[in-house]
Amino acid sequence: MAAFRNVLGAVAVALLGIGAIGVATHDSGRPEGGRAATATTRRPGPAPTPPDRTPTTPPTTVAGPPPPGPAQLEAGLVTPTDMGGYYRVSADAASALIDSAPCLAVLQPSSAQAGRAVTALLGPDLHSVPTIVEEVASYRGGAAPSVYRSVRTALDACRSLAVQFTGAPALIRLQPSSVPPVGDADRAWSGTFTSSGDRFTFQVGVVLTGPDVLAVIWVDSVPGSDPVMGNFVSTLSLAIGKLA
Repeated sequence: MAAFRNVLGAVAVALLGIGAIGVATHDSGRPEGGRAATATTRRPGPAPTPPDRTPTTPPTTVAGPPPPGPAQLEAGLVTPTDMGGYYRVSADAASALIDSAPCLAVLQPSSAQAGRAVTALLGPDLHSVPTIVEEVASYRGGAAPSVYRSVRTALDACRSLAVQFTGAPALIRLQPSSVPPVGDADRAWSGTFTSSGDRFTFQVGVVLTGPDVLAVIWVDSVPGSDPVMGNFVSTLSLAIGKLA
């Protein structure tokens, strides 16, 4: 009987030892206090933000329709009929004004242009006012925004615009002005000058629209002409609408 008890005790001790080893093995990753280690029970946090994958080079431009040529641009110019029939056309007046102004040199013909068209509409006043000069050019290879910025920069820096108006030199002090948004981007300037003893307003707007850069110049007397002759803002909007 004593021997049996000794064997039973030895078995019990052995089982307790195995249990202790099992407990120690199971809890080997736990901190003091018996709680599960944080690394084994904490829920995973949000995934890290991936790095910016915005390409550092511009995407390849898909070839679209060619920019309009001279005939298409000319067909979209403002005409006397558009302005109520009160004007007459004078291409020479347009060239005289644009060619005489160094600040408008960016509007001259260039090899980057796919087409260019120019016109001037002269009103019935003694000084041919209102005078409307329109120049539009289309550009290849996405060059139009760069040309628009060049024209804008030149006119922003041109505080004294020298032009020939009705055959006489005129010096206009330009200031930035504004028009209701038109096209893809636009900028406008205005000023006054005196010629033959009379006072005139000079307004110019430059608009980027697709592959085209448009410039409209409006010259009128002070006070202004009869509203039936139109105005600078409406003429600029009309010119953009005809290009669309």
